[in-house]
Amino acid sequence: MKRLPVKPTVAITLGDPAGVGPEICASCMMDKEIYEKVNPILVGDKKTLEKALRLKNCDYPIQIIEYPSQGNYQYGVINLIQTDCQIEDDEITYGEPSVAGAKMAHSLIIKAIELGKVGGVDVISTSPINKETFAQAGFTEKDHTAIFKKYYGNITTTSMFHCKELKVFHYTRHMSLKQAIEALDVDQIVASVKKINATLQGVGVKHPVIAVAALNPHASDNGMFGDEEEKFLIPAVAKCREAGLNVEGPVPADAVFYLQRNGNYDGVLTLYHDQGHIACKTYDFEKSVSLTFGLPFMRTTVDHGTAYNIAGKGVASYENLKEAILVGAEYWRLQNVVPQGHK
Repeated sequence: MKRLPVKPTVAITLGDPAGVGPEICASCMMDKEIYEKVNPILVGDKKTLEKALRLKNCDYPIQIIEYPSQGNYQYGVINLIQTDCQIEDDEITYGEPSVAGAKMAHSLIIKAIELGKVGGVDVISTSPINKETFAQAGFTEKDHTAIFKKYYGNITTTSMFHCKELKVFHYTRHMSLKQAIEALDVDQIVASVKKINATLQGVGVKHPVIAVAALNPHASDNGMFGDEEEKFLIPAVAKCREAGLNVEGPVPADAVFYLQRNGNYDGVLTLYHDQGHIACKTYDFEKSVSLTFGLPFMRTTVDHGTAYNIAGKGVASYENLKEAILVGAEYWRLQNVVPQGHK
């Protein structure tokens, strides 16, 4: 295995041009720590970026490139890769979602994927988009995850929510709570735990300890509050242990995250979207980042929306995007960089 550079190349999409994406990207390019730890490239429209830079009173030069190898990664220079999608000056207004904005945002994701496919970038970090305008624009895939899945449908991926000590995985995500409960299946839960185990081993955890969160209060108190634990979770945990996995549960969801924070578990499998998101975002909203493992590159995204209500006012915090960039870079290093002294 060859030694890889310590600083990964990170492609950062500007997101919806009417939202806060462009300005938080501009703020990241003004942060010296970003350049110290990664080689950043923005993927976006030059006019949109210039408007965001003016908003931040930043006069750093923009260097238009076609390939990451052409970039100048010195602090104070902004590398930008554009797409063929063009928008007129009067088509986009801060705070006003539009089909034109959706088409631009979509083109940026596709461009980043193209760069990743040819090995041009190590990490892709995405700024927020709007699902409703994607639907209005006629796109079948309405979020980042669906778009990446379309282009990498033959690859098994694992998503993880990272917030400081918390490493949270989801059995289900974007579906109703009723649908998530109906989706419970012993073999599928076992398969999810196996993916979590492999993912954690891939980032250096030799013998992961994984907790399966309970669905019902008090893990149902032996059937007093539902039977999902008895029907699905307890048998799944037993099968995992038979397969040699170090799994505990079902652990009551009101305690499992505290226990992981204190070092009891390396990862937690949650059963529905909010079960994991509430814990992480309450712990530290700005440090909550979504990651996707298994692609040819590390993929991360902010965990907030377009925030149209504050877009263009210069008050949006860029800390969540910064965290997405730096956390993505750190996990890339864990997966790829050869340990010092290894040959």
